[in-house]
Amino acid sequence: MTSQSLYFRQELQKSSMGYIKTENIKVLIGSWNVNAKFPSHTDILNWVLNRSERPEIIVVGIQEMISLSPTNVIGSTVVKSLSSDNATKWSDIILSTLNSQNQTSRYELIALEHMVGLCIMVLADASILEYLSDISIGNLATGSHGYLGNKGAVAVHMKVCDSAVVFVNCHFAAHQKDVEKRNEDYRNIISKLTFVDNTVSDAILGASQAGSPVVAEDITKCREDITSIQQRIAALRATMADPNADPPTPTPASAVTSGSSTVLNELKTYTIHDHDVIFWMGDLNYRLTDDIDIHQALDAISAGQAYDLLYHDQLTIEKDTDEIFHDFHEGMVAFNPTYKFIPGTSEYDARPEKKMRVPAWCDRILWRIGRGRDLALKEKQEENKQLLLRWVEAQEKMSNSGDREAAGLVGNDNSAYIYNLPVEPVVEAVELMRYEAVEPPNMSDHKPIRGFFNMRVRRLDHAQKHVTMMKLHLEWEISKENEELKQKLTNSIVNSTITS
Repeated sequence: MTSQSLYFRQELQKSSMGYIKTENIKVLIGSWNVNAKFPSHTDILNWVLNRSERPEIIVVGIQEMISLSPTNVIGSTVVKSLSSDNATKWSDIILSTLNSQNQTSRYELIALEHMVGLCIMVLADASILEYLSDISIGNLATGSHGYLGNKGAVAVHMKVCDSAVVFVNCHFAAHQKDVEKRNEDYRNIISKLTFVDNTVSDAILGASQAGSPVVAEDITKCREDITSIQQRIAALRATMADPNADPPTPTPASAVTSGSSTVLNELKTYTIHDHDVIFWMGDLNYRLTDDIDIHQALDAISAGQAYDLLYHDQLTIEKDTDEIFHDFHEGMVAFNPTYKFIPGTSEYDARPEKKMRVPAWCDRILWRIGRGRDLALKEKQEENKQLLLRWVEAQEKMSNSGDREAAGLVGNDNSAYIYNLPVEPVVEAVELMRYEAVEPPNMSDHKPIRGFFNMRVRRLDHAQKHVTMMKLHLEWEISKENEELKQKLTNSIVNSTITS
């Protein structure tokens, strides 16, 4: 790191709060394994309606939206259509139910993603739509070594004011003994699920506007449009270089598909790690350890001592040993296990003719404040890398020659790299207000859960930031000139002393 960039980092740490403001956003997160059933309006009201305080963002994560039969899991055009249709039905019933309760303010669907039985939707109160931007979606299959979508994750990325926020809905591997498979699902999702930089996507789709939710079909069309634009740019460049040259061969349409590496390799992508706030929900499928049988679990629950079972909760054990969810937080689990019930009832399924699953807290919500802005330059990593290399090279040239113009430092925006340094303090915060299971509804063998949060995000005064950067840049230049004058004066005195 050059002395100038270090100077900017240090000074910005002192002055950045002059242009960083904060906003508090109320967020409701809901997760439910619905066992391939549809809810009633009453079910939705019981689950996601907060009667005491209206959340500004509602995120709903659904698992087993369609039956996870072998035919559906392997996938086909019919299954994709069924998944899409069910996702639309779920979003329609949730949106219509919520908006029927309040005529003065409405929720808008701003993002929807689905994959086989998984679905995530984000709804926002119309009053905060101006705070939301750069909305994009992603998914990752983890079933059968990543080939099947019966397990995996769907996610939504967005900017809330100037904070990058991600919501992840997942369904991990089942069965009591498969703890390591669940751990591996987590590792794959947090490291491999990617989002495309949506700066261009927003311009093409207008997707961040009210009433225009981002959905999977939009992203596919956007990628096709981006590829077409890139081909036209390449053709123009080739023509400018050699007017007589043949234009480049267009990429065949078959290569431009959702998830196509041809497209993704040309677009900036980022992972779940690259966010200021992470919310993670879903049927994580962690069970109780095998030293607890169904009768011991049911006795503890009926005696009002379900909290004793948490000592045997696989998720708690794995998290405490730093195997998974490092730096994630979860509220106090003060509700009974959410699995496994007799569908249509509030009774745990202990029928001898059934599989006698031990009750467990399969369904969970966790969150993490991102790794902060003092890590590597992630959001514009390649651009910053090249800019830094040019900057360092120019600084070295100027140090050797003393000629700023010859070094390429005149007429360039030399503060561009400094602008991208992640030096601002972390101001994001999440406060959990409530974390609970909901009963009823009773239609599934899982009970739905929800968490109500206050989320603090950053809002930058970009004009003030620009003024601050220019002021620091000017102060640096003055200090450099003073240092040069001081050095010349010192040299002159030394030379005079030696001569005399």
